[in-house]
Amino acid sequence: MINKEITLAIVELNKKIEKVRDQVVKKVGLSKIQALVLINIYNNNKNNIECSVKHIVEEFEANQGNTSSLLKRMESSGLIEKVKAKDDERKVNLVLTELGKNKILEMRDEVDKYKSRMDAEYTNENKKVFIDNMKKLEELLDLVIEED
Repeated sequence: MINKEITLAIVELNKKIEKVRDQVVKKVGLSKIQALVLINIYNNNKNNIECSVKHIVEEFEANQGNTSSLLKRMESSGLIEKVKAKDDERKVNLVLTELGKNKILEMRDEVDKYKSRMDAEYTNENKKVFIDNMKKLEELLDLVIEED
């Protein structure tokens, strides 16, 4: 019974997290997939990792054609640009434009509003207990995954 309750609680929590994400991306005028792609490109660029179309296809386990269409629309709307790699001109990398970077900042600002509201209601002790329990659950899930 407890496992079922934990599973249901995680499912409900995930739904609420997705709802917050949906509200954030809607407020900044993006679709969910556009936001995820921007975040992925941003994180790669920030860590000096090249981000190619192939990388996006693999990262999102997506169809090459659909991904190319999405990226073309994002490029047309000024969110990203394709630049030739310095070491190999045949290779094209994705980078954020100023508009794309601004969308990242807008999303961060919106998320910070939610965090502030949660911080006001959720004590540090509650956060620590929650994080500890999530880590234990993650370790258990890793064991289950390894068994399969």
